[in-house]
Amino acid sequence: MKLINGKLIITALAFLLGQTVFAQTAIPTLIPDPSIGLINVYGQVNSPFANFQAVSNGFDQVTRDPAYRRPSRSRTVSSRVVTSVTRNVVQTLPLLSSVGAAPGNGQCQIGEVPEVVEISEQPQQQDDQFPPLNRGFRAQGADCSRYITSDGSYGSLGQVIVDDIRSRGTDSIYYSNDIAGQRYVCPNWSNLSNREKEHFWVWSITALVHDESTCRTGRISVRGTNGTAVGPLQMELEPALRRSRYSAEFPHPNCVGPSRSGPYPEIVSSHENNLRCGLDILEKQLTIDRPLYRAERSRGLYWQSLLRPRGGEVGALIAQYPNCVAE
Repeated sequence: MKLINGKLIITALAFLLGQTVFAQTAIPTLIPDPSIGLINVYGQVNSPFANFQAVSNGFDQVTRDPAYRRPSRSRTVSSRVVTSVTRNVVQTLPLLSSVGAAPGNGQCQIGEVPEVVEISEQPQQQDDQFPPLNRGFRAQGADCSRYITSDGSYGSLGQVIVDDIRSRGTDSIYYSNDIAGQRYVCPNWSNLSNREKEHFWVWSITALVHDESTCRTGRISVRGTNGTAVGPLQMELEPALRRSRYSAEFPHPNCVGPSRSGPYPEIVSSHENNLRCGLDILEKQLTIDRPLYRAERSRGLYWQSLLRPRGGEVGALIAQYPNCVAE
């Protein structure tokens, strides 16, 4: 009985020794890569490397070494495992076609393993980032945040402007690189994306609103050159005067309203329609080869403030749009 027990003990020791040797020598699946550490496709608990942490159902592990750095861009590394690195987690894709004990010999069978490791980091989708209004828009105590907010995004009225511009289509004059004098107004214009061009127009309309009504809220009514002017862009209240501004080619649908039915006809007194009407008028101005403003005095522009040399204070604010500066 002692002999039998002795044989059993010797057999057990030999088996354990064989397993240890196998664990350290028979698994050629540790992938050395200084950027991500070592990956063990088996993820055994008895791995000789103590700084591993098993993830992804125990099939792969990532080093805890402080020197670990995530790769900054996609790249391909020759190996025997396919993985995808996203943020701090290594997720193993198809690893082994078969892993199991071979009958009769007590050893682990290793199936075929893919030959390419794809290590990539998926960047988070970022929203467009635009410049906020500068301090010039706060002159005279103005608050223009309903047009462009402090982080450069659109306020409620800024969204009205950009939605209206988009509704005209990307073939409209607002996206064109052939606007008269635009290289003077915005030297970098032809290099701007459509989204940047939209933001430029919101910035420009805000500059005009700041000059006309200091971005005030509520009902805005001022006695102007051609009678009462209303709204953020100070549009003429009298429908007959507004009708003189459009033609069959440029019908200005946002400017045409019913006969005068009170002190504030809604067609131009509401801030939203007032801005849309202004975009109708500006579209005609730009389409017939009249610039937003010029270095010299221009004729045929709707807003008196844009008739001033270099666009006056409005032109100065527009010229400060950061993305217009030529690199």
